[in-house]
Amino acid sequence: MGLLKILIEFIVTFYFIYAFYYFFVIRKYRKDNKMIPIEVNIILAKNKIDYKKIDLDKMINVVSILTSLILTISIILMSYLSKNIIVSVIVGVSLSIVISIIVYSFIGKHYKNKEKKNK
Repeated sequence: MGLLKILIEFIVTFYFIYAFYYFFVIRKYRKDNKMIPIEVNIILAKNKIDYKKIDLDKMINVVSILTSLILTISIILMSYLSKNIIVSVIVGVSLSIVISIIVYSFIGKHYKNKEKKNK
């Protein structure tokens, strides 16, 4: 029963984070194509990817799903890890940063390879 509760909390949290991200980031990009989300800008700049050579809409969707997943994992771990709020926040924020660096580097490498294929 405990695992089912955690799974339901995970799904609900993911849904709300992704919905928030969708309404405040993705819709803003779709209205004004000049407003690329900061995570995507960082990935493009760090890996020197030309956004005109890749499917930017698809990349934004992938990054938004993975960002929501990272935040959900951090929030769930923060809530179950420790009763001490300070320790939970420190572990959650550091875990979120480490996972983000790893995931965004994989995304950057993937889209860099796609850019090379599209030349």
